[in-house]
Amino acid sequence: MIHRKLENICIGQYPPCDHPTLNYYEVEIKSATCIYYENKYIPPYPGEDAMWLLRAKSCGAGKCVSTYRVCLDYQFSPPKISTELISRTIENAYCPPNGRPNLPPEGKS
Repeated sequence: MIHRKLENICIGQYPPCDHPTLNYYEVEIKSATCIYYENKYIPPYPGEDAMWLLRAKSCGAGKCVSTYRVCLDYQFSPPKISTELISRTIENAYCPPNGRPNLPPEGKS
């Protein structure tokens, strides 16, 4: 999942890994340590049916911050994104029991 996020951030913008001075970018990815899924009603577009979808929501309880060194490895064809974890910080990882609602919400399918 992290590798997919890094691909979507700056595809084609990372420096080559073998560059003499610019050999990586540092990319910071923040994510919630506690999530729940909300059963969300999505109004229809014209000609489509309305639907209920599960959406990931943060409990607000904490976060994880990961920092990666990222570059393009030209030893492969096509070049591959190379990643190295530099640091990871987890703040307040506890998920409160009242932070997660019952699914589905009452009266909803």
